[in-house]
Amino acid sequence: ARVALTTQSAEKIYRSDGPSARIETSLRLEAGAAFDWLPQETILFDRASLVRTLDVDMAADARLIACESVVFGRLAMGETCASGDFRDRWRVRRAGRLIFAEDVRLEAPAAALDRPAIGAGARAMATLLHVAPDAPARLDDCRTALENIDCESGVSALDGFLVARLVSRSPENLRLAILALFSHLLGRAAPRVWQ
Repeated sequence: ARVALTTQSAEKIYRSDGPSARIETSLRLEAGAAFDWLPQETILFDRASLVRTLDVDMAADARLIACESVVFGRLAMGETCASGDFRDRWRVRRAGRLIFAEDVRLEAPAAALDRPAIGAGARAMATLLHVAPDAPARLDDCRTALENIDCESGVSALDGFLVARLVSRSPENLRLAILALFSHLLGRAAPRVWQ
């Protein structure tokens, strides 16, 4: 089976006066499956609190493209996410073996992202993971795709997968970078809602 799953629009997380909003996604890919997890960006409003998890259990020959992006505030409206809490946890297992684990936690996201070593003023970020036997062979193409886009990025290849990390002051530029990666990895046009 081959499935591409996205969202109708950006997801909005409003301020919380109580517990964190939770988004828990669990995916299982059987032998020969190809799955593209391509939700549009999540927008965090000021004082939002979000805990997001992505757990993937995939067969050795399954293929996965997973992209999650987040925008801290509605910048076009002059809004920023000065206070709040964002936690993002990824776990990907192939043939029962953990191959990718990542945890991100940002408290007071705007101040954290202003720090040079974290975001240097970025207000949007994304992680894209491509797991497939031939994924490392796409490293140079992905790096080339990002060269002329005003977005800080890095793409690394490891054993059977590649990971791209993107940060930008501009959510629009982040989206352009994601679309550039999609064009090289999907083998077809991005879902219509992304265009």
